[in-house]
Amino acid sequence: MIRNLQEELLDLQNVFIGLVMMFAGVIFFGSILNASLVNLTERTREIATFRVLGYGPWQIGGLFLKESMLVNLLGTLVGLPLGYSLAWLISTLYNTEMFRFPLVSPPSVWMITIAIAVGFAGLAHLVVQRVIFRLDYLEALNVKE
Repeated sequence: MIRNLQEELLDLQNVFIGLVMMFAGVIFFGSILNASLVNLTERTREIATFRVLGYGPWQIGGLFLKESMLVNLLGTLVGLPLGYSLAWLISTLYNTEMFRFPLVSPPSVWMITIAIAVGFAGLAHLVVQRVIFRLDYLEALNVKE
């Protein structure tokens, strides 16, 4: 009976974790993409100037990729301890006489989190790179401020 209860709880917890990860991934991807596209729109004239100076679209995209990865990795590194603190708080609040949820956080989970964050940032950058390829550089240079 105890084994069945544990299996049921673990199955339910795995479904819940999967759904939370899916929603978090969608929000993370959307926020990265939004920030990157806003940054790209604000710097259209700068991109056009780089293009006229002889930079290729991949080189320009590389600049945006480096900037985006730096910001996202810093945000991930700040968010990891905050997420751990939140998980500790939740496990402490659910610590009752009937149930106890120990907080287990192996280093592999932290590495997977960082890898997923880098992967979502890379996917968002593919959209940004596509916009850079389609940008009309001559029209961007003619815009009056």
